Amino acid sequence: PQDRVLVASHRGRNRPSRAFEEALRRSGPLPRLEVFAEMDCPDCAVLVPWLEALVRLRPDADLLFRPREGHEELLRLRSGEARIPTVAAWGDAPRPEGLFVERPGAIREGGEAVVEAYRSGVFAEDLERELLRLLGAGA
Repeated sequence: PQDRVLVASHRGRNRPSRAFEEALRRSGPLPRLEVFAEMDCPDCAVLVPWLEALVRLRPDADLLFRPREGHEELLRLRSGEARIPTVAAWGDAPRPEGLFVERPGAIREGGEAVVEAYRSGVFAEDLERELLRLLGAGA
């Protein structure tokens, strides 16, 4: 209920661009993704429209979702910290080939005003660039 309202509010403000969707369509094989997220997390809710686009446009996408709760130690093993959302891209190596942790790197250490702007969609291009890089789809 409350978490659905949170996700719906972000869905209305944050949408993948046509360029992002086109890059997904054109990309080759995707890495397996391990996504640590919880629906009551505002930064996780921001990510939902992009993950939905990935699954819609690429039915071959292989995503495994885990909550942070109960997986904190595994999160620390993956990324060195227990922040969500965390998306780990897996290939054949025994360690993730790429990571997205919490927010795009360019704004990760920003103050509250930057965080609110991110949650309002102001930094969508930064998010798309990092997700495409993680997926090996360019950008």
